[in-house]
Amino acid sequence: LRPLPAAKTNEVMFQLREGRSARQVTIDACVSVSFTLKTHWQDKENIPEFKAGRPSKASKRTKSVLNVKTLLGQLLNLKDTHGYII
Repeated sequence: LRPLPAAKTNEVMFQLREGRSARQVTIDACVSVSFTLKTHWQDKENIPEFKAGRPSKASKRTKSVLNVKTLLGQLLNLKDTHGYII
């Protein structure tokens, strides 16, 4: 087997650095999963961590405010917290 061209390797690295998953990169670049993962591990420090799942409904700021209000005793139960968010 011949090694893949440098252009294909650069394409895979570029897509991984954009934050795309290894599966998406494998499909788009028409390369094997093992090649994509090997490239990922070689350039690991420049690739952002992939976050799976849907985004949180409450922002980080709202979560921190809820935490402070709960610690101060202003929000005593889940119903109070839900009322604060809505």
